[in-house]
Amino acid sequence: MGSTVVEIGCAGGIDWFAKRYRMIGLDLSRAALRSAGERYAAVAQCDATRMPLADQSVDGIVSSCLFEHLLPDQKSRLLSEAYRVLRPGGKVVFFYDIKTDNPLIAHYRKQDPDLYQQLFLDGDGHLGYEDVDANRSYFAKAGLTIVSEAFHERTPVLANSVWQKLSEWPGRPGYIARIGKALTAGPMRIPALAAISAVDGTLGRLMPTRFARCLTTVARKS
Repeated sequence: MGSTVVEIGCAGGIDWFAKRYRMIGLDLSRAALRSAGERYAAVAQCDATRMPLADQSVDGIVSSCLFEHLLPDQKSRLLSEAYRVLRPGGKVVFFYDIKTDNPLIAHYRKQDPDLYQQLFLDGDGHLGYEDVDANRSYFAKAGLTIVSEAFHERTPVLANSVWQKLSEWPGRPGYIARIGKALTAGPMRIPALAAISAVDGTLGRLMPTRFARCLTTVARKS
């Protein structure tokens, strides 16, 4: 419990984190913070580009499914702020969606670019939906050194959230996607997540990184 870790966009908090670290949860939602406050050592309602934390006061920063919702300028300011509050040697661990050339998703995108824009970008608020190199550049500019990357969902074995969107396509493509949606929802959700993890760790490693739909970036402050 010695390390202090900030979760950006913490929602209701995560018990696994709370049992291992001194957690500080940041979120814009007051209702979410009430729940997180029952788990975490401290919470704050704030914009993460202006963290109410002292310089070099935390050991780590984690965030899931937030980075892709930020505009380029916001990404830069967030990582600069992360650099400020991290102690030397501290790390950020971000999981986020990236611009993808996954063959299955690309096939649907080619069939109806407008529907893709509506469901995958506009509907999800993906203001910062960028490729790997573009995202890497933000960490480098902030003075953070990327120490590892994990690329997720490079194959047609995809998360339920993707199948839900693809099921909106008309005709046969939508019908096929609805099968995928059914096979990854409800009681099949956990087995589907296990299958994604297994494929990511085997066949997925053989696929180009540009096929990845999501990326986990671990970066360190020197």
